[in-house]
Amino acid sequence: MKRFLVIYIILSVLLLVFIYFFTLIRETNSRSVDLYYSLAGDALDEDRIDPFMKYQSIAYRILSSTSDETWDIHVVQVLASIDGEYVNQFSVFAFPNKAVNHATELEDPYDMTGLVITDSVTEETLYSTEADPDYDGYAVSYGISVIGFYFYAVPLDESGELAITLSDYFGQTIHESAHTYDALEASLIEAIHDGTMPVHPGFTLGYSQDEIEELLDLEQHLRPVMTRNVTIFLVIDIAIGAFLYHIQKSRKENKPEKKGNGT
Repeated sequence: MKRFLVIYIILSVLLLVFIYFFTLIRETNSRSVDLYYSLAGDALDEDRIDPFMKYQSIAYRILSSTSDETWDIHVVQVLASIDGEYVNQFSVFAFPNKAVNHATELEDPYDMTGLVITDSVTEETLYSTEADPDYDGYAVSYGISVIGFYFYAVPLDESGELAITLSDYFGQTIHESAHTYDALEASLIEAIHDGTMPVHPGFTLGYSQDEIEELLDLEQHLRPVMTRNVTIFLVIDIAIGAFLYHIQKSRKENKPEKKGNGT
């Protein structure tokens, strides 16, 4: 019986540890997604992308912001870390100011929403949504159905004079503008990220890890879920343990004793 209890307790502790970390990881991811959508909602409602940008960048600078009856367009240079690499991103945000035609499904073959980036000097096309394999079969404007707007984040580590053209669902031009783009070297972005170098003039630092943790407020959101999951596990675990212990004990008590050999 002692051996049974020791083995059961060890297994219970291991399962409890698993449940703890599973709950922690799941709730952290869930809270991160919730915060992302919350900041996206604020950006749409207030036409203010700064908190949204600070949440997902090392640093950024807004190159231009324009507005008309239909669209608010923000062009942003973003310093980011992607899969361990430090990169510059040329980002464009399109906020509709009124109801516009857009994809209601991720795979909408009729969606012609797109971005074209051209070198103003050489007239070379540096980027085109149509030629981007990441968008193959996917509708850009579906973002409006999900978060109320859509945006592009194009890795672009070459400085230059850029011209951009944005097209809507029907392929009609909705925005054109020119920008001076000064890309930073990866080593400089890393130094800014590590805090060993101040952010360049014109850039705004993203949230620090402490600020992100404060926004996530994991302790408040995690505590009730963790308490519930651990409590449910302990109740079930104790019940199963008591049941198995009772069975083991009954078998031992009902097991006939072996008779000794006569001489």
